[in-house]
Amino acid sequence: MVHAYLIDSRLNKLFWGEAMRTTVYILNHVPGKMLNTTPFKAWSGVPCCTDHICTFRCCAHVLAIHNQSKLSDQVQPSVYLGPANKTSHLHQILLNNTECIVGKWISRL
Repeated sequence: MVHAYLIDSRLNKLFWGEAMRTTVYILNHVPGKMLNTTPFKAWSGVPCCTDHICTFRCCAHVLAIHNQSKLSDQVQPSVYLGPANKTSHLHQILLNNTECIVGKWISRL
């Protein structure tokens, strides 16, 4: 799955870790044939929500928190790379540089 993500997204191989993190997250949050439930629910006993999962490398906009003024851009274009660990935040990469950020606000296009 990781190799397929990288080929389909046309991202640099430097992002294999993000593709692996997203793959593991998805596999833990979808039902399996053996358990008939998700591994996440079998481990924690809590049902999981998958509403926040998007396509790997989909276009997104993240709210710009720093350097805001009334006339500056409020959002920055980014690329969705997957959910962050143990939070409701999301991994994204800004399009104007190669900085990987963790943001909470996302608008999918």
